[in-house]
Amino acid sequence: MSLTEEVKARVLQEDIDLVGVTPVERLAGAPVGRRPTDVLPTAKSVIVAAVHVLDSVYDLPYTRYEYTSQFFTVNSRLNAMATNICQFLESQGYRNVPIPAAYPRVNREIFGIFSHRHAAVQAGLGEFALNNMLTTPRFGSRVRLISIVTEAELEPDQPFEEKLCLNMRQECQLACVRNCPVQAISKDGVIDKHKCLH
Repeated sequence: MSLTEEVKARVLQEDIDLVGVTPVERLAGAPVGRRPTDVLPTAKSVIVAAVHVLDSVYDLPYTRYEYTSQFFTVNSRLNAMATNICQFLESQGYRNVPIPAAYPRVNREIFGIFSHRHAAVQAGLGEFALNNMLTTPRFGSRVRLISIVTEAELEPDQPFEEKLCLNMRQECQLACVRNCPVQAISKDGVIDKHKCLH
C-alpha cells in the first residue's frame, strides 16, 4: 500500500466521508499569506477531508440551535482526525500543519487563513456553487471541511471539473438564493459575508 493509500484509508476509518489530495502548486494563486507554503514553507501536498452534516438540521431558521450543535460536533470530529493523521505522517518523517475545520479567521476581512473550499475543488471533492460553498456530487453543500498541509509528496487527485450547480439551475430555481435565512446570496452569486455572520 502506498503512503497516499494508507493516509486516505486512515482518514476514512475515522468516520470521514470524503478525502482528496492536491499538490501545493495548484494553490499557488491564493492570496499572499494564505497559500499552503505560507503555512508550511516545505509543503508538497494538501489533504482535504469532508464530513456530511445531517440534512434535517438545514431546515433553517427552525433548526438554528441543532445546526450549531452539528457544526461543533462535526468540526470536532474533523479536527481530531487531522491531528491523528498529522501524528502518523510525523512518525513517517514529515512535518504537517492541520488547518482547523472552523476558525481562525481574519475577522476584519471575514475570511480564513486558508481556503478549504479552494483546496477541496483542486483535490476533486466538488465545485464552487452559486452560493459560494463547496458542492459535492454526493452531499451537495451539506459538508464541513478540513485541510492538512504536509511535506509528504502524495499522489494527487484530479481537480473537480463537473458543473453541478449550473446543471441543476433549471431544477432548483435558485433555491439557495430564495432560502437563505438572511438573504445574503444574490442571483449573480455575490455573497454578503457580513449578513452571514448574523
